Amino acid sequence: MDTKTENAIAPLVKLWQQREAQFEQRIIEWACGNLSPDQSNALIQMVRDLQSSIDVHNELATFAAILTQPATTN
Repeated sequence: MDTKTENAIAPLVKLWQQREAQFEQRIIEWACGNLSPDQSNALIQMVRDLQSSIDVHNELATFAAILTQPATTN
């Protein structure tokens, strides 16, 4: 990528990074207030590992399904 292109997209990259930071902070706050420590850590790590909005949606939907499944006993 040349310098002109890099400079042109810099504001978009900055917005994306700010959005990611705000989203992550909100997830952390919600998780710590609503989930067990292990569940919170799993959710926070999952969100940090995601690369796209589609990934976020799919992974959050899967995580929610896991959390809402009835517990099984052996």
